[in-house]
Amino acid sequence: MKFYSIVIVGFLSLSFIPFDKPARKVFRYCKTVENAYVNDAGVFNGKFERIYDGHVVEAGNYDDGLKTGLWASMDVEGHVVKKVGYKSGLLDGAVSLTFPDGKPRVTGAYRTGLKIGAWAFYDSDNRIVKKGSYVDNVPKGIWEYYDKGKLIEKYDFDAKKELVNNREALRFSDDEIKFKSAYMDKGYYYREVIDVPIDGVRPLGGYRKSKEYFGQNIEIPQDVWFTTITQTYFTTYKILANGAFGDITVSRIKKPYLPYKTGMDYQFNTFSNNGERINIDERTLFHLADNIKENFDILYGPWIVASGNNIVGSVQMNFVVNLQF
Repeated sequence: MKFYSIVIVGFLSLSFIPFDKPARKVFRYCKTVENAYVNDAGVFNGKFERIYDGHVVEAGNYDDGLKTGLWASMDVEGHVVKKVGYKSGLLDGAVSLTFPDGKPRVTGAYRTGLKIGAWAFYDSDNRIVKKGSYVDNVPKGIWEYYDKGKLIEKYDFDAKKELVNNREALRFSDDEIKFKSAYMDKGYYYREVIDVPIDGVRPLGGYRKSKEYFGQNIEIPQDVWFTTITQTYFTTYKILANGAFGDITVSRIKKPYLPYKTGMDYQFNTFSNNGERINIDERTLFHLADNIKENFDILYGPWIVASGNNIVGSVQMNFVVNLQF
């Protein structure tokens, strides 16, 4: 009886020993701290927080390396500028991108990686830029595109017919554009490298305006602003004949020599305001690639395909941050 009791106690004790329990890791990089849970294979698994200069700027959860649940981004003033849902690494649920004053930048929704329902995109003056609906990632019905409150284009995706075309009235910025990110409160330069449209396919409103909107709204990790970077990312994507957009891959390349259809330069000049040069680390470059992919999926499109064929597109993005020439 005594031996039997010992066996039972031993068994119960063993039953509470955690196997492969993710361990909490703290990664420090200058003013950046990542609180993360990592499993034995070194994969993110559990709660994740990215903290810059004492401010939580990104928070969410991983499940075996894949994003899951609600993910949120904040600026250093504590304003929530993004809330998105994930399921097994795919965008899933409501999308809410906002300005610091709480006004919307983008509203929409995903279901297992596919855009669904009504979507609306806004500028910093709370004016509609584009609006319409998706069904399983395919643009449906009438979509409208505006420039500073003026209707530029109205397109019926069901009938594949343009109803209004005022694209000649679009006001384009110079090749080199100085932006102030309204939700990050930082200024930077954006320059088009090349603009060679793919025959028979274009985003609603055209390439230049779509790229301009992307440039103004792309989310840059907070600690990037005060670092030194010269990095190039190469993004590929697929556009189906029905206008669906996806299969996005983002890879970092060491030299910007690859042939590409379209490109963008981003030059961030915050160094003079900070007084210190900080070399970037691999973890921040990983997060920047992740943000590029997410922003590309959310901000681009819908796509008008007149060729009747599936298209594989690409874009090269060069990021130069606080580099002294």
